[in-house]
Amino acid sequence: MKKNNNQFLIVFTLSTRLNSITRYENDLDLINAIGYYNSEIYKTSFDLTVKILNIDTFLNTYDINEIVDWKYFYLSQIVINPKLVSDFKGWFRKKLDGINLIRKKCIILDLDNTLWGWNTGKMAHRVLC
Repeated sequence: MKKNNNQFLIVFTLSTRLNSITRYENDLDLINAIGYYNSEIYKTSFDLTVKILNIDTFLNTYDINEIVDWKYFYLSQIVINPKLVSDFKGWFRKKLDGINLIRKKCIILDLDNTLWGWNTGKMAHRVLC
């Protein structure tokens, strides 16, 4: 397995979904600040040493009520529910594999012509001839 030995900085965007569970549901200043922060982060995406991960791609797979465990939040001041840690680790590992250019190979066979139909083979035959 080939690894990318370059060093890089991973930056997470802020989620606008978490605003709906705070007590400031209609706080336009907070929404604008999150938007400004995220836009400034994306401006750094031209720097190849900075990798940006949109946290909403993880959070959107869960209902808003699953994301926060209020008891845990008040004890530790950590917003994400501890039950999501293993799922987050898997999501984060996949993102790191993509950043490190770890690829998987896949061979798709269509032996009964149900996947593409006969037109693809016909077109490939024209290209080869």
